[in-house]
Amino acid sequence: MRIKLLDEVERDLIDGFAFYERQSKGLGEYCFDSIFADMESLSLHAGIHGSVLRLSSASGQTIPLCRLL
Repeated sequence: MRIKLLDEVERDLIDGFAFYERQSKGLGEYCFDSIFADMESLSLHAGIHGSVLRLSSASGQTIPLCRLL
């Protein structure tokens, strides 16, 4: 399965990294690692998640407000 990120996601990832790094050094990297692990999980388990517009969709596990499409 291929994961497609919307154009807006790149900027959100950069902003999120900066936000979490301001909270605590290393937290931004942890956030990135968590998001990419969730994307890998979505890729590995495609088809068992709900779908939005025929795309697999799942909430992030570590950062639950993050929505992965």
